[in-house]
Formats: sequence, structure tokens, C-alpha cells
Amino acid sequence: MIIFASSRKQNKKMNMRKLIYLLLLAVISTAFSFAEDSIPDILLKQTLTFAQKDTSELKMDIYRLKGTTHEKQPVMIFMFGGGFKGGKRNDPYYTNYFITLASQGITTISIDYRLGLVDQKITLFNTKAADYAINMAVEDLFQQPAMLLTMQKN
Repeated sequence: MIIFASSRKQNKKMNMRKLIYLLLLAVISTAFSFAEDSIPDILLKQTLTFAQKDTSELKMDIYRLKGTTHEKQPVMIFMFGGGFKGGKRNDPYYTNYFITLASQGITTISIDYRLGLVDQKITLFNTKAADYAINMAVEDLFQQPAMLLTMQKN
């Protein structure tokens, strides 16, 4: 009886792994099924400025299904990676991901933030530049939801 219970658990684990693998494969294959710079006709992409910080104009790209501007739907806010030294909200590398999510009814917002570590060196003993860069990015992130609330009211 113990052997039967153990093999049953192993079968459940294997089935769960297969399911996760298939879901991951489906998401990845769907993401790469679109041409990199083409937005399907069923989608709307808007670019809006949400803040002016120092000399930086911070923008956001909103991807959603056409005709759904007044309907409630899930929203995913995306902040690109790059260690506060590089990257951009509209990098073609991410576009397929945004298109895939928006095609499935998830409004996807990709935002800018200031890159506070460009031309900066940080060390184990000097983290001031990193602290500054993180604080700027957090400030920029919190500025963006205020813009979304303003948009929702109008």
C-alpha cells in the first residue's frame, strides 16, 4: 500500500510538471508568433507622457484590445530590467510579450524610469549611487499610477 501511495504522488508530480511545461511552451510560442514591430489590427497601442523629471520625459506605452477602453480588465505594469544603467520601455525584445498579453485581454503598460547609474561606478563600500538610482526609479514608479488614476476619471 505504501508503494502505491508513493507512485501516485510521483504520477501527480510528473503530471504537474508536464502541465507547467506545456503552459510555458504555449506562452513562449504565442509570444514569438507575432512579428517584432507589428501590432495586430485587434490591438491599440498608445504612448503617453506621465511625468517630466529633470531633463527626462517619462513615457508609458499602453497595449490593449481595441474597443475596450471603458471596460474593466486586468492590468500588468512592466518595468524593464537593466540594472538602472540601460534598457527602455519600448525595446522590441519585449514587444511580443506585450502583444501576447494584450491579445488575451490583459491591458499591458510598459513604463520609463530614469537610469540613475549611467556612467556611475558602485563598489561594495560606495553604494550612494545605487541608493540614488533606486530612489529615483521608485519615485518614477509611484508617479505612474497617479497618471493612470487621472486617465480613469476622464
